[in-house]
Amino acid sequence: MRRRKNKWVILTAVGAAILLFGCAEQKREDTTMQEQNNFFEIQREMEQYLTAKYGRIQYKITGMVWRFWNQQYDQMNFETETDGRKEMCWVRRYEKNDQVFFSDSYFGLCIRQEYENKMQKSAEIVFPKAKVVSFLNETEFSQAVEKTDDLKKAKEKGEKIRAVSWIIVTGIEEKELNEKAMQFQKIWEKEQMESLISFFLVETSDFLSFERKDTETFIKDHRYQAQHVCYISE
Repeated sequence: MRRRKNKWVILTAVGAAILLFGCAEQKREDTTMQEQNNFFEIQREMEQYLTAKYGRIQYKITGMVWRFWNQQYDQMNFETETDGRKEMCWVRRYEKNDQVFFSDSYFGLCIRQEYENKMQKSAEIVFPKAKVVSFLNETEFSQAVEKTDDLKKAKEKGEKIRAVSWIIVTGIEEKELNEKAMQFQKIWEKEQMESLISFFLVETSDFLSFERKDTETFIKDHRYQAQHVCYISE
């Protein structure tokens, strides 16, 4: 009788353990599913923000970075195409005081042409021939700016315009590059936009053939005679 009782106790204990394990496993599955749903919802919010601000642009999501202890935002990375060239951008989602707000780098593509034209005009004051290529799609812009805003309007809204630029020049001696670059720096400082600028002196043939796509191989192939780099604070 005692042996049967012990057997019953063991079976009961095993059954309870299985039941508890099953409940714990179900709870973990429910928690995982809830987390996945939260992630999908956050991604959906960022995509809705992007569409509401810029319209139906074509893009492909390339990655998601979720908020954690030392990063205060969720980030959706995406690839889009501008002027026949693939560009990488992102949207960030912040939470603060029970409020949600966004920022993005796509606006940098919207103002890039205006920015380059402005820098081009300044460069032509100093250099006989110049081509400007600027990169603004790593700059963070708040949700306050709109697709149609220009540089002036964006600055009035408190945006920090930060860019990395290349100025390709020709028609001068190598020894003139540093001096002329410093002349340009004094002119561009008046625009009050933070800039990291690399000046490259090239042969006329390389100048004429240079396009934005060449930035990927330009330095690797060392297609320049001299270089000067300057940093301009806001």
